[in-house]
Amino acid sequence: MKAWLKTHRSVAASVLLMAVVVSLSLGLMDHIYRVEEELCFQELQAATGELANEIRLRVESDQQLLAVIADVIAAQEEQDPAEVVRVLRQYHSRGMMTRLQVLYPDDTLLLSTGERIAASGLLSFEEEAALGTHISGKETDPTSGQPVLRNYVPIVRDGETAALLCGVVELTRLPELWSTAEFGGSASAYVIDGATGEFLMDTWHQTLGTIDDLGRRTMKEGFSPEQFGEDIRGGVPGYVAFISRTVGDYLFLYYTPAGINRWMVALSVPEGVVYQRADQIRSAFLGFLAVEGVCFLLYLAWVLRSVRRETREKQKRLDLVSYIYDVEKLLFTAHQNSEQMDKALARVAGMNAARSAFFETAWDDGERAVYLWRRPEPGAGGPPPATEELSYLELFRQGRGPVRAWSEAEAAQAGEEIRRVFRRDHLRNLMVVPVESPSGDVIGALGVADTAVRWESSELLGSVAFSFSMFHRNSQSYRLVKKMGEVDALTGLRNRNSFQRDLELYQRFQGRSLACAYLDADGLHELNNQQGHAAGDRMLQFVAQHIQAEFGGDTTYRIGGDEFLAFALDMDPETVVRKSQAVAQAAEREGYHVSVGIQWRAGTAPVEAVMEEAEQRMYAEKARYYARQGGERAARQP
Repeated sequence: MKAWLKTHRSVAASVLLMAVVVSLSLGLMDHIYRVEEELCFQELQAATGELANEIRLRVESDQQLLAVIADVIAAQEEQDPAEVVRVLRQYHSRGMMTRLQVLYPDDTLLLSTGERIAASGLLSFEEEAALGTHISGKETDPTSGQPVLRNYVPIVRDGETAALLCGVVELTRLPELWSTAEFGGSASAYVIDGATGEFLMDTWHQTLGTIDDLGRRTMKEGFSPEQFGEDIRGGVPGYVAFISRTVGDYLFLYYTPAGINRWMVALSVPEGVVYQRADQIRSAFLGFLAVEGVCFLLYLAWVLRSVRRETREKQKRLDLVSYIYDVEKLLFTAHQNSEQMDKALARVAGMNAARSAFFETAWDDGERAVYLWRRPEPGAGGPPPATEELSYLELFRQGRGPVRAWSEAEAAQAGEEIRRVFRRDHLRNLMVVPVESPSGDVIGALGVADTAVRWESSELLGSVAFSFSMFHRNSQSYRLVKKMGEVDALTGLRNRNSFQRDLELYQRFQGRSLACAYLDADGLHELNNQQGHAAGDRMLQFVAQHIQAEFGGDTTYRIGGDEFLAFALDMDPETVVRKSQAVAQAAEREGYHVSVGIQWRAGTAPVEAVMEEAEQRMYAEKARYYARQGGERAARQP
């Protein structure tokens, strides 16, 4: 034996080496499985935290929108159910909510269809109002019998909760909003109400169960159903592994509080997916043990190269996900905070290694908006890549594709107008992609300029186009709700809300003079009684149109049913009188009568005093008018 070993020393060394390698491989495989399991829970923990944050942001966003709509309803001067229904119908499904309803103190529910139904036994106004703004647990919808959640926001009048605005969330729709792409799309998401143990969302099963159902599963060694139940009810984050009855394999599940009520958010992934990479590595090791010498070294080199390449690709994907998430998070509130748009464009520019980034869009009313970010550099300046003479949005709407120009010659091929801007701004390169709405309409253009890298595709830039599309949609909704709260729907003038808000601005006005014209459309009550409210509306619209034509739209208001007010800044009294008389004369020609009171003050004057004097003069004119009518109706006194 010794002689054989001496003559076959290299073979013995090889056998010993193979034995060592096998032993190490088996130990390494066991370690890899433990590491994969640990990495699985780490990834599940990170993904679950992101999902919980997204759910919380969605709920808060819906509550902010409901608060604005509740203020619009509460601001109505008369409690007209038809007006409330009109506001409810204007809501289009976005975020979690599919429709709006109003719950009244008598436990009746006003639907967007105009129907008012009894909800006693299912809903309690007293209980829900006591909680203020909140989202409920699982409830039964009185109209469909389906399980829903309700986002409640009080409608407050005179300091009292007059009703509750409800945003209805259909539980069957939640899996569409919060599906997850983690672990190659194999992960499942859950939302559990820790107060009741009921599942509010389950993308793994077709039906919603309870944690008691889950607790009856066979647990992996080291886990217990009792601890799992205590964690869920106590709001304690943790993880568990149990046998799935659906696939007959272990499911690894991580859970964490959602930050809403006592909700818990959880993500699960099958064991086969968790150990997929470990199984591949084991197969590779078995193959490795079958080769010798150089093949072994070549194989090892290939594995190392593959790992490095996989690591780089994974890092790229993680960077991309982080980039998309950062931009989406910044744009989530950018419609209210313009600084967020600057930060989002800075992130886009940084990811694309660009000196500047811009976003061009247009609102439904035709107003165009261009947002630009430039890296601070000495001597940097000049117009943005999208200017009045060039609209990339219009180019895309005309059917042009994405623009990628790395020289003036390539810019000329994209279009002469692009070449002119390219030369004027001394651009080194330019890349612009269209931004589309969910329906496929082009609503914007996103671009970067002067990148340090020649990108072969605009995929990185286009990956955040959807976030800018959501910013456009949020901005449209914000502008619409803001307009509803500031403009009188009948006449188009600014409403009393705007008037009250602007009084302080007029008080701070330090011009040469301030004038107030107080106008009243006489005979509105009689006209409504004799010819109907449509005739009265036409009179109000006619008078408002001429007031706006004479005094402009920024300082004219409808402050009551038939009362209008216009401010004139730095306008001589003769012009104020002439404009007011022009309104009255136009009304006279149409068969209407407008009583006018004017007060003009030089320099700084108390705004309320100027208004009161103008109002008194208007009432005096009104009294003279009714006196001329034979005393058929006494003038209304202030």
